[in-house]
Amino acid sequence: MNVLWGSFGDPDAVYKMVKMLRIYEMALRTWSDWLEVHVNRKKTQLFFVSMPPIHTRYLRLQYFLSQSKNHS
Repeated sequence: MNVLWGSFGDPDAVYKMVKMLRIYEMALRTWSDWLEVHVNRKKTQLFFVSMPPIHTRYLRLQYFLSQSKNHS
């Protein structure tokens, strides 16, 4: 998957090809860092639920299979 390194408005920003598992790790780390700064642990409990990255491929496959059945 192509990932933007930089900001949308930055003319020096580049897109790099990154493996899906690494993207998932980057997203979780970014989310975790944001929580550390913005959430008071003494006042808030957090619960995290996730799906494995492979889940998106399964959903895509199911969608395409259902579309091909509808157009047969």
